Amino acid sequence: MDFELIDKTADTQFKELERRIWRLQSGGTIDSLKTIGAETSHQIGASFVSLKQLATRYTPNEQLAKLLWNTGKREQQILFLRYFAGKT
Repeated sequence: MDFELIDKTADTQFKELERRIWRLQSGGTIDSLKTIGAETSHQIGASFVSLKQLATRYTPNEQLAKLLWNTGKREQQILFLRYFAGKT
């Protein structure tokens, strides 16, 4: 198992994003996800548009992106994709 130290900035931004994502809850998005058969028990239901707008407030940071992806949650992984778009 590999370990990587996370700098304080990435950790602070991650915690801030978690709080901001929580505030973007949308019952309509959850209903839409349920309609297509998606698992929603651990999802917030933030819309893609809201997440895209949120992501524009932050400078891409590889450590932050890893923290977001490793949550395994839809909203955080959408933000992860914003950070790595165009890098591959």
